Amino acid sequence: MNVPVLMYHSVGFPDKDWIHSHLTSSLSEFENQIKTFKRAGFTTITLLDLYKYRTQNKQIPKKSIVLTFDDSYLDNWIYVYPVLKRYGLKGTIFVSPEFVDPSKEARPNLFSIKNKSLKEKSKLMKLGFINWNEMWIMEEEGVMDIQSHTMTHTFYPVFPKVIDYRKPSSFGKFDKYVWMDWNKYPDKKYDYFNTNFPDSSGEPVYEFKEAIIARKFFPDSSKYETKDEHGKIFKNENIYNLFLKLSKEKVDLYIGVSEATKQMLIKNARIDHEKIKVLYNFVDLEKFNPESLEKYNRDIEREKLGINKTDFVIGFVGRLSKVKGCEYLIKSIPYMDISNFKVLIAGDGLEREKLEKLVKNLNIKDKIIFLGYVKDILSFYRMIDVLVFPSKFESFGISVIESQSCCVPVVASNVGALNEIIKDNENGLLFEFANEKDLAEKIRFIEKDKEFGARLIKNGVCSVKKYSLENYLNALNLIYNYIKMPRILITGCNCSINKGSAAMLISTVTAIKKFIPNAKFVMLSKFPENDYKECRKYGIKMVDYKALRSINPLRMLFCLFRCMIWSILIKYLNFNIAILIKGKVLQEYKKCDILIDLSGDGLNHGFVWSIISFGGILLAIIMGKPALIYPQSIGPFTPLSKYLARFALNKVNFITAREEITKNYLKKMGIDRVPVYLVIQFVQNIKNLFTSDNYYRTFLF
Repeated sequence: MNVPVLMYHSVGFPDKDWIHSHLTSSLSEFENQIKTFKRAGFTTITLLDLYKYRTQNKQIPKKSIVLTFDDSYLDNWIYVYPVLKRYGLKGTIFVSPEFVDPSKEARPNLFSIKNKSLKEKSKLMKLGFINWNEMWIMEEEGVMDIQSHTMTHTFYPVFPKVIDYRKPSSFGKFDKYVWMDWNKYPDKKYDYFNTNFPDSSGEPVYEFKEAIIARKFFPDSSKYETKDEHGKIFKNENIYNLFLKLSKEKVDLYIGVSEATKQMLIKNARIDHEKIKVLYNFVDLEKFNPESLEKYNRDIEREKLGINKTDFVIGFVGRLSKVKGCEYLIKSIPYMDISNFKVLIAGDGLEREKLEKLVKNLNIKDKIIFLGYVKDILSFYRMIDVLVFPSKFESFGISVIESQSCCVPVVASNVGALNEIIKDNENGLLFEFANEKDLAEKIRFIEKDKEFGARLIKNGVCSVKKYSLENYLNALNLIYNYIKMPRILITGCNCSINKGSAAMLISTVTAIKKFIPNAKFVMLSKFPENDYKECRKYGIKMVDYKALRSINPLRMLFCLFRCMIWSILIKYLNFNIAILIKGKVLQEYKKCDILIDLSGDGLNHGFVWSIISFGGILLAIIMGKPALIYPQSIGPFTPLSKYLARFALNKVNFITAREEITKNYLKKMGIDRVPVYLVIQFVQNIKNLFTSDNYYRTFLF
């Protein structure tokens, strides 16, 4: 059955001065149309209703129509909502979260005229967008279904498997996108998923991340088929290398779900190990636990599959692909010295036909049951006595911790990620990958020695607790905080050969850490190994700045030119070409949030050295970074270098001088457009720059 869909934008009184007036239907036209639908016996359904009818193969009510309202204009609240409610009809609004009005209270609409809280219709607002409270009212009353506005108006369906991150117990039950359930969670969330959209509503973006991320990066999902990614991108090395070359300079941090994944990124993609954090996956312990299995009768569940109560049942769960190694489990069966046993294989995939042929050739059809996709995985865990995980490689292995939390011992191949979860002979057993005899022997250990198996189960239940959702979210929060740490780049310091420089560096770092405990410090060093020995207990990362140390100033001038081009592209074209800012040293300038230059004589030497010293300061300025000068001394400048000093130092945020003489000298040299403080004022002034209240704003100037 075909269902007509009518799409409206704005409803009200067309205003010729409004750029979108051609999208507006008058109130009288709209109300007449609604009356006509009502008199003709049409039934309105939302797009969500239509989606459910289609996917659940239910009969759509006769004479159904869908009314949609695009862009979430304010008149949808003022005129459309009252009219639809009056005639008992409903529609779907596609909301652009970045344009939601920041007001908190619901504004007057036609109902306000009816109840006389507003006397004249002309007093109603004409232009604008709806706010969260207005959306909440319309959805709560069943008049409007709120959906995500996309670049091409593509409808993003909702489905039961979408997880509500703020209600862990509802995994698998929540049937709306998280962003659509904003009305139930009025408290603010941390803005972890800010996607640089204008924050018009004054609210964080976290609640709407699925919709906004899909809108920004997948503008027309109807053209693509969505599939799980299981390492296919690594199979085409050329494409993957190109992808990493274009993207890794823009990535702040990679998260690997295991050490094995981290090593794969380092080896295959050449990602700097310092840019990778390991965050193990989690298991929903509220779902996967011994108590949850009690509702399943073990004997009855086995009886459904024709398995005896006394049989020893070996389980495998996963997609049937080469990398999962199910063939090795099947090949191990002839070596098993177990009297009565069965093997349950849960999952499906391209290798199923080959595996079934293998079973037939080995003449073990009576031992193996292919279950296909298992909807209720808890009943599966309830039936089995041991889970086998014979993979060639795993990025993590979520089924391992699921089974452990359900008191099922695990035998896994001794490969990356799995040997991080399983400690051999403690909370599980490891076997040599593709060694069928070794696998059969490890399974027999558990079947024969019940006490040993019970110890593995007990230790497994204990070890799996560290993979709880609570621990996962705490670790994730630490990672986000790590990303948000202010990154401070220190230049012009030779602490291993100059104790005065070392004292200045240490005092600066110590002072800043008192009010920014999580600050990250990076120092450009001539002698990184020696400087690291002096400063390692202060957590300062050293970067060798050979790229900018050449006495040939042409290299620095070339670097400045490239950075100026990059800056212009960013500022005027909103176009970021990271390839223009290559090189480890230049990347440090790009990544830092603020530059503190501790140069001493470097600012006073001849013209060549001055270009190099002042060039670093100009690099930060061109890239839009706050720059602070805290030198041991400034001046006297040479006739040529004074022009560089005047040009560069008048553009920094402030300069610290050791005494009034230097302060007056700078003023005399024409460096008078920037505050100059004495050393004793440095800590207070940098503290003002870094206060928690204005920290994020300070990095915009």
